Amino acid sequence: MSKIKNFFNRIFPNKRKLIQLYAALLYNAQLSGFISGNIYTGPLKHLCVPGMNCYSCPGAVGACPLGSLQNELAASKTKAPTYVLGIILLYCILFGRWICGWLCPGGLLQELLYKIKTPKLRKNRVTRILSYFKYVLLVVLVICVPLMFGLASNKTVPAFCKYVCPIGTFEGAVFLLGNSANVSFFDMLGPLFTWKFCLLIGFIVGSIFIYRFFCRFFCPLGAIYGLFNKLSIIGIKVDKSKCNNCGACVSKCKMDVKQVGDHECIQCGECIDVCKQCAIKWKLVGDKLKEEAKGSNESVTEASNENAEALSEEAVGEQESQIALIETNEATNNKEQKTIKPKKKLNKRSLYQIIVGSAMLIFLVLVVIFTNINWSKHINVNEKVGDFKLELYEGLNDKESFNIKVDNHLTIIYFYDEFDTNSFAELAKINERLAGAKYDMIAVSSYAKKDENEVKLKEANISNILLGYDDKNSNKLSLFNKEETYPYYVWISSDNVLNYSSNSFFSETEIEKIELSLAGTIIGNKEGNYCFTKDLTEFNPATLDDIGTFNLENNHGKITILNFWYTECGPCVTEIPEFNKVVTKYSNDVELVLVHAGSMYQDYIKNGKLANLLHTDDKFKNLNARFVYDDVDDSYYYSLGGRGSFPMSIIVDENGYVIKNVQGPMTEAELDAVIVEALNK
Repeated sequence: MSKIKNFFNRIFPNKRKLIQLYAALLYNAQLSGFISGNIYTGPLKHLCVPGMNCYSCPGAVGACPLGSLQNELAASKTKAPTYVLGIILLYCILFGRWICGWLCPGGLLQELLYKIKTPKLRKNRVTRILSYFKYVLLVVLVICVPLMFGLASNKTVPAFCKYVCPIGTFEGAVFLLGNSANVSFFDMLGPLFTWKFCLLIGFIVGSIFIYRFFCRFFCPLGAIYGLFNKLSIIGIKVDKSKCNNCGACVSKCKMDVKQVGDHECIQCGECIDVCKQCAIKWKLVGDKLKEEAKGSNESVTEASNENAEALSEEAVGEQESQIALIETNEATNNKEQKTIKPKKKLNKRSLYQIIVGSAMLIFLVLVVIFTNINWSKHINVNEKVGDFKLELYEGLNDKESFNIKVDNHLTIIYFYDEFDTNSFAELAKINERLAGAKYDMIAVSSYAKKDENEVKLKEANISNILLGYDDKNSNKLSLFNKEETYPYYVWISSDNVLNYSSNSFFSETEIEKIELSLAGTIIGNKEGNYCFTKDLTEFNPATLDDIGTFNLENNHGKITILNFWYTECGPCVTEIPEFNKVVTKYSNDVELVLVHAGSMYQDYIKNGKLANLLHTDDKFKNLNARFVYDDVDDSYYYSLGGRGSFPMSIIVDENGYVIKNVQGPMTEAELDAVIVEALNK
């Protein structure tokens, strides 16, 4: 029985490991991201978590402070990045390097790797010298390189994240690439990923043989936190009046500390159990507890003098420390010692640990629930519409309610404000054109003055459109649109995927697409589908001024290549000149449309990066292409199947049907073959 008990004691995590596990789950509470393979971009991503946890991890709900610092330094110019610096400074003052020992997921991973039974490299003078290398990385890669590139060329180069960080490679790249939904990402890999993946393997191997290999020698964030260890509110401290300078704490510590609480100390607290003088304690734990423990220690020491000679000095130290913490593992055979063995009590320290642990667990559960349920209610383009029920006006429809799970065919939902006369005119026009065969068109009014709107609808005599109403809080609209703006309509495919959304009135081409769908045409983004269309803003590459709109509907008669890209996408910048060669070769029959990611477009204009690329790179001068950009949500990109990887190319024939949908780069030869095949049909 004792062997079984000892086995579970060995494998069950202690309090610090439990808190590390809680923190790792808390940092990555977007559990649905690991299933979908998508990166969470919600409101919490504006906040930095205390430890290193990559922004690109599918489950990450916050940003990494180190990555945020590099990005902000690159964009700072004459303004200091006060927001990020303020958050990091707050963590420094509150916790110092206690974050490394108790919260950082990277530290937990290294400690688990170190548990693998192999010969271990103990700390020595060499490792102590090497521990300063992380300060070199902090100055060069985290501060200097981002600043230099940001000031000199307006480029954002988070050098440490880009060239070194193994946490980002593991949490971001490996988890994303390991998801079958992101198979297109493999086309974007190159020498840089190979380098970082080799570094990751090196760090994993190093962590097996050397305790916290990355933390000790390479982590710039730990270097920053370590500078504030003496000032931090939470951590450990030494009572110099009790300390006899025996050195047991330093020799026991696996980190390269010279003294307890210095810049290399991760505040794990293991040295507290080692100190025979009870000189080491937590900063937030009162002295009274330690005094009680010391008194108990002295009484027990007197009672066990008869056995002291039979025990080694190391065993005595271990026994005394265990008794001092009231954590005796086994009773000795000495009857006198058994009689004076202190009873276990719920002291202040135990109560403190229970309260903190319970609070963290409750907080973790709430964050996981809030992250994966509340935020998932908002449906983005290319995502599944899991549940949508709508109450319909009584007497104006042939049924009382609508359920998308039951009526699983093409659905168009049109949200409008009943005070807008233009909406009524548009509904009447659409009603004349529709016959209600293979679709559901639902007009959803806002809740305000619902009864008055019902009267207007009866007068309008709209019979080919289902008529419903939103609730008081406009929850139905908020499923698709973050703001309450009208009109707003969405297309939902027969497999209940949100294909398209727009905050405008129906254009003539939109109505024509509805009629196409009634005739049996599948509108989508797959090969053979009639391609989704949308008005995009066209700009002049020479001046970056807006010069009109582009819509694929107006480009019929030519084969159109829609190439989605952005300024700092390496594969994109390499691919576009190759595409230009093919388009120039078939210029009478093919047109290249370069669609810049809208979410980054304005930023690249403001910092001059887009102009620098278009005006200084010879390969981008005089391109035989039209330049347009998507909206800020990149809704057209996602409507056509985008999953966050660039470049992406959609090749559409002269009649508007998708020939090829390629997630990732294409070579000149591959594109040429697709065009030749399309021209020969």
